[in-house]
Amino acid sequence: MIGVIFNHDMFDDPYNQNAVKKACAKLNAFAENLGEKLYSSFGARRNDFESNVDEYVVVHYTCTLSTEQKSELAGIINELLTLKKSAGIEKSEKVIVFDKKSAEDCFEF
Repeated sequence: MIGVIFNHDMFDDPYNQNAVKKACAKLNAFAENLGEKLYSSFGARRNDFESNVDEYVVVHYTCTLSTEQKSELAGIINELLTLKKSAGIEKSEKVIVFDKKSAEDCFEF
């Protein structure tokens, strides 16, 4: 199981929707290649979120991920967080945290 929790919804402005769709496909393919099920959760709209960091993403996983695989996954998530050039935001601060969970601590209904 791989669960990706975003602090807001990328299916809204100011995100580049083409980049979001492509990165979502890559994210699904990444999980499928590992034989894992992918779960994604999106928080409130960006304009409603207040924090000292623009993008905060938590990745929970029960499988074994190498440093290279984590780096690849972080790169895909970074692509998903691509802002539109017209948004006028040059660079957003991003934090991606990996948190390994025991399979016995995860329940699917």
